[in-house]
Amino acid sequence: MSFDEDTDLHPQPPWPFDSTTLALRDGRSLELADSVFQSNCGNGQTVYTCRAKLDSCGVVLKWSWGLTRIYEAQIFESAINLARERGDLWVLDHLPRGLHTEERVVNSSDQHSEPRTLHILVQEELYPITELTTAEGLGDAFFGIFKCYRWLYEVAGIMHCDIKLTTLMYRKLSSGEIHGVLDGFNLAVLVDEHSLHHRLETPPALLAFDLLETALPVEYLYRYDLETLFYALLT
Repeated sequence: MSFDEDTDLHPQPPWPFDSTTLALRDGRSLELADSVFQSNCGNGQTVYTCRAKLDSCGVVLKWSWGLTRIYEAQIFESAINLARERGDLWVLDHLPRGLHTEERVVNSSDQHSEPRTLHILVQEELYPITELTTAEGLGDAFFGIFKCYRWLYEVAGIMHCDIKLTTLMYRKLSSGEIHGVLDGFNLAVLVDEHSLHHRLETPPALLAFDLLETALPVEYLYRYDLETLFYALLT
């Protein structure tokens, strides 16, 4: 399977799938399709994304190796649970929907390498916000994403830290209504972590101005993502 982005990778465990069909541990089968992208997150984690079919429905499969302290699904699922507890159900319209998660220990062909954990995430298929062609649809999508990000910071204590066009998505309801969705929580941090170790993975054109300076600030600020979101809107 080929990928759309060329990335310098750390040595990875052998390919874990014997065919284009992946048997999930809940007994269902996932039919793998074309690749979407490969991303080296800069935090020791590499994420591969491809389209797939689950129960005849289109989904997206993400799998990743890495020594991250928090797994992507844990971040947005914790936000979803909090939104339900508080009755802030509108937030659910702007977060990805995970359909299945599991972990597998993968042994390397190198006898000197330790086994690594493979994280598998199946989520609904979303669509790039760049596909929206009307001012109304695009405006609604961006406004929804902005409100969601503000809620994540102020209520859930989460900073996304990877705002770019490929993480700004949308879903379209059968009624025709557009919901902007903030995706890609691989680099998300808790507000009290103040981490900057991964920021250079975001394209320079979409970085907040302060992050383009040679001497980076000590901690990551809320306004950096908001500024980056503004640049994405202009793009």
